[in-house]
Amino acid sequence: EKQIRVKVNDKIHGVDIKTLPHPGFPTDLQAPMISFLTLAEGTSVITENIFENRFKYVDELRRMGADIQIEGRA
Repeated sequence: EKQIRVKVNDKIHGVDIKTLPHPGFPTDLQAPMISFLTLAEGTSVITENIFENRFKYVDELRRMGADIQIEGRA
């Protein structure tokens, strides 16, 4: 099977992430990371430094109840 399991022994806390070219944080993981961070306590900031309009999926997450604001590239 191809799957990923995430086991959390403690609370998930907000983080700040900036997408960057390799070896930085990959822009392709930005969307799944934001989905995961909707479960975190506190505020997370994701700054997209590679592609414009990469946050188009955020409206769908909002419809599912996510509290997300977009400010420029973050």
